[in-house]
Amino acid sequence: MSVKAPQQGESVARDHDLEERVRELTAANEKLQADLAERRRIDAATRRQREMLEAIFDHIPVMIAYSGTSGRLELVNHEIERTLGWSLAEIRLGNVDIYAECYPDPRDRERVLDFIAAADGRWTEFRTRTRDGRVLETLWARVKLSDGASIGFGQDVTERRRALDDLRRSEGYLNESQRLSHHGSWAWDARTRSFTYWSRESFRMFGFDPDGDPDVMHRAIELVHPEDRAIIEASVETSLQRRQDAQLDFRIVLPGNSVRYIRSIGNRVLDDSGELAGFAGTWVDCTESKAVESMQRSFSRQLVRAQEAERRHIARELHDEIGQALTAIKLELRSIEQAWTGSSLSLAESIAIADRTMQQVRDLSLDLRPSLLDDFGLYPALRWYLNRHTQRAGLHLHLTGAGNGPRLPVDLETVCFRVAQEALTNIMRHAAATNVWVELRRRGRRFYMTIRDDGAGFDVEAAREAAVRGGSMGLLGMQERVRLVGGRMKLTSSAGGTELRISLPIADDDPPATGL
Repeated sequence: MSVKAPQQGESVARDHDLEERVRELTAANEKLQADLAERRRIDAATRRQREMLEAIFDHIPVMIAYSGTSGRLELVNHEIERTLGWSLAEIRLGNVDIYAECYPDPRDRERVLDFIAAADGRWTEFRTRTRDGRVLETLWARVKLSDGASIGFGQDVTERRRALDDLRRSEGYLNESQRLSHHGSWAWDARTRSFTYWSRESFRMFGFDPDGDPDVMHRAIELVHPEDRAIIEASVETSLQRRQDAQLDFRIVLPGNSVRYIRSIGNRVLDDSGELAGFAGTWVDCTESKAVESMQRSFSRQLVRAQEAERRHIARELHDEIGQALTAIKLELRSIEQAWTGSSLSLAESIAIADRTMQQVRDLSLDLRPSLLDDFGLYPALRWYLNRHTQRAGLHLHLTGAGNGPRLPVDLETVCFRVAQEALTNIMRHAAATNVWVELRRRGRRFYMTIRDDGAGFDVEAAREAAVRGGSMGLLGMQERVRLVGGRMKLTSSAGGTELRISLPIADDDPPATGL
């Protein structure tokens, strides 16, 4: 029997099949290795996720309770042990009826069990008793899983609730105190240029419902009196640019056209980087105090007018009645002196006393109320008075300004004259000056008077404090006179001299003073 040798073609085919089989095995091995690597990667990722979940489960500051499909509590985390006081083993092994322990009242326990069965994801509050007998305010939510089991999440909110109650109580006290004192509080954001907070009294102050739409506070500017809006805008811009606190008074117009006066004080608030974040402040409805202040100002104005009228009356009495009587006495003494010529009786000394007394009466009458002020107005009266006293004191007077033109209202002329009187008295007594400059100027609806000297100067604040403590009333008297007519006064002083400036409004309804 002979063996047939393979043909060359068959050998090539077998080699090809063998190579193909090797490639397939190699590919299958590579895929197997890749699958094994992927499985190891997945297993590692699963372990990491499980470890992460276990770490979260055991360390998260939230109570977690897992119940199986039967509703039985099967798993709890460490936060439950820490918060409620029972160990994981006690709860897991069923040695403790946790619901009966935490909710001893059957009605509360039934409510909890209904909550667990519903597992609708809503957060619900419960009062939960701990192992040591404390009662906590807790907040729970429970959700169902796909297999019918459920998991609950809980938080101890006792401190938060207490703080919230304290905050609400404090806010209630604040709201009540603000309501009684007519004060409101607010916060304003510099970036958005809008209010971020108003207290309840703020809403009431502006005529809004405290329980209504909070966005109405952004419309507050609409209530501001049209004449005051520019003042508010300018004050805000100045405070933003200078990074300083703000204070201003303005009016609001409520429905029915009632006008209320508001005083606002804003304190700057800086962010962590030191930039201006906004302002927080208060405002007060000062309408009633404005009315009282107006009444006091009116009363004080009437008092000053009555005082000036009394001065005028006394001055005329001194000039007319006493002056005439002294003149008659002098004439009688002259007659007696002439009739007794050659006798030992000499009346020259008596006549001299009468002359001096008459001059003192004239001076007193003029100082009380110079007739020039009533008859010819402020400028002639001031020129006469200043010339008379500066010459006596050896001062050089420089008087410039409004010598012509319409006269001022009587009240304004009186204020300017009395302020100039007091200022000159102070200069002669204390300044050791050489020159005095007095300028009168009228511009539009305002009148200005400036009095300046080149004396030694003084501490203005110390003088104000001394006046408040009961010292000289000259400075306070000047300020009060200027304030009563709605004016402003500014006093500055240094080693080179003192300057006093007053600015007085000329109202349209003030009748000008008229001469005889």
